[in-house]
Amino acid sequence: MERSKNSNGPLIYFACPAQALGAPRYHLHVLIWEWLRRSFAARHASAVGFDHMDLRQIASARDNLYAAVQGVGYFLGQQRSVFGSTPHDRHEP
Repeated sequence: MERSKNSNGPLIYFACPAQALGAPRYHLHVLIWEWLRRSFAARHASAVGFDHMDLRQIASARDNLYAAVQGVGYFLGQQRSVFGSTPHDRHEP
């Protein structure tokens, strides 16, 4: 991924493929530990064949620790339960 000229250091991310129950294709959940412009992310998603992108910002831990932990837990819980979460129940095992 081509990054902004202003970015310093490595891009920190976590990605998890998931397949909704009964769906023919996989989708990808990606947690990127950096702010990205929507147009930048959409251009790169399109370049690798993703036809739809849903970009959401997770709350700042400084502003709302509970919401931040919930957001990160959602991404980490796509395959297995995290602290009793259930997003994984919507995906094929």
